[in-house]
Amino acid sequence: MITRTRQKKQNIHQINMIFQSFCVFLIFLSQITFSNAQDITPVEELRSSLESPYDAVFTHIRFLQDDMYEPEISASSFDISGFSITEADEIALMLLHIYKSKNLVVNLENIPDDPDYIDSASGKHRYAPFPQFPEIYLVKKGDKWVYSRETVRKIPDLYDSTHIIDMRSFIGSLSGNWQHEFIGLKVWQWLGVAIFIVIGTLVYYILKFFFSIMLFRIFSKFQRKNLFQKYVKPISGPFSIFAVIFLVDVFLIMLQLPDKLSYYIAVVIKVMQPVIITLMILRVTNFIGDLLERMASKTETKLDNQLVPFARTAMKFVVLILGVFYVLTNLGIDITPLLAGVSIGGLAVALAAKDTVRNLFGSVTIFVDTPFEIGDWIIFDGVEGMVEEVGVRSTRVRTFYNSVISIPNGNLADIKIDNMGKRQYRRYVSRISITYDTPPDLIEAFVKGLRRIVDVHPHTRKDFYQIHLNDLGDSAIVVLFYIFFDTPDWTKELEARHEVISEVIRLAHDLGVRFAFPTQTIHIEDFPEKQTLTPSYTESSNDFMSKVEKRKYFSK
Repeated sequence: MITRTRQKKQNIHQINMIFQSFCVFLIFLSQITFSNAQDITPVEELRSSLESPYDAVFTHIRFLQDDMYEPEISASSFDISGFSITEADEIALMLLHIYKSKNLVVNLENIPDDPDYIDSASGKHRYAPFPQFPEIYLVKKGDKWVYSRETVRKIPDLYDSTHIIDMRSFIGSLSGNWQHEFIGLKVWQWLGVAIFIVIGTLVYYILKFFFSIMLFRIFSKFQRKNLFQKYVKPISGPFSIFAVIFLVDVFLIMLQLPDKLSYYIAVVIKVMQPVIITLMILRVTNFIGDLLERMASKTETKLDNQLVPFARTAMKFVVLILGVFYVLTNLGIDITPLLAGVSIGGLAVALAAKDTVRNLFGSVTIFVDTPFEIGDWIIFDGVEGMVEEVGVRSTRVRTFYNSVISIPNGNLADIKIDNMGKRQYRRYVSRISITYDTPPDLIEAFVKGLRRIVDVHPHTRKDFYQIHLNDLGDSAIVVLFYIFFDTPDWTKELEARHEVISEVIRLAHDLGVRFAFPTQTIHIEDFPEKQTLTPSYTESSNDFMSKVEKRKYFSK
């Protein structure tokens, strides 16, 4: 019950917001139309001599205004030889409607007033009022400037492409009451504005309902509610607004609003469309970033996990830059000089901050080539430690003294790196010294026990190891113990070493093998009441081997 009451309050609030926005729109509309009414009737001498491009454009526009409607005079600014008067008037009106539909505002101050004007590109007496529409241009014919014959032929096609519904017949059939003006607009235009607001509101709520109810049910059937809440729902609002703006952009020409009002609405639409598209793409990048993060989590390497935040930021930055260029292009601003300026500025910045750029490319090299990963043990330039973080500018290594060394990635990409963490197996070498009084049979049994330790331990390499009686030292017999550990990191390696060395000590204790250390022994033939420290062995070779076979290895 509380939820329904809250929903009703929200609906009432939204209706109030729409009503207030409509009132503000009326005030804005009245100001625009009032100022537009002043601009339509400039205080200047009426000219129809067609001596210059200015005269031709002025004649065409001025004599189609409501306060001075003379379509025949307006049509005189066209090359209409072979056309009837009615057809000529129709062509003049079509071109004016094309200007309005394309939101092209004619600025007479920028039109040349030189009777002998020559286009610098073609070298001819030719002038195009709008560079984005080169098919619409004026030429000098005799001593008069008129819209060219080619322009006259293309006007009907241009009109049909910009007007989905031809409103001229409909407007002409309206009675006088619908043609009365109220606050700068005719009655039928006000009715059209109201219909647009109602239809736009309905479209917005229908799309919101589709996203919130229909798509939610579809995702719920596939048990993807979290996916809907995280990725689909955030796009529903901007998409609904974009749909409304698209409808306004397509059908607003039907209302034939005043030029200045149409211009301002067109500017708002041209800004809002790319802004909303950019916003939707930015929210889509969240999905792409999460997808990359999930893919990175399934790989064995850890470096790509840290690359994902960098990729997220880069994608959003690129989308924002493209969105700005989209807005500028939509407003008719030539971005070529801007791109040239950015290129020159970028070159200057790159030269001034070459070390920063070098480090940035070094980061890209590390991310692509992956010479090491987070947690790897690396050695370079006398530095030894664990990789703790790989940033955009530098890499941080935690040394075994627990200090942190920060190395610029540009330097790190150019030096030799010994990655101990990339080892498939981790070598362990020890030279086990035993005393010279150890019998040969016991040595053989001890060596066999050492090999047995390697074969039994779960984290040692079984296909290759070297355990042999290797050397006769100054004070000991040396057994080479050369093995490899199959462990993922240094901590596991140390644990495996601990287990193996402990088992070697236990084996020696069980067999009675004594470890030697640097000593000197003086042998005296006669020394009463003293016994030699040299042990005496009574077991046979089979007894020693039996002990090796029967003992339990790695028993705690």
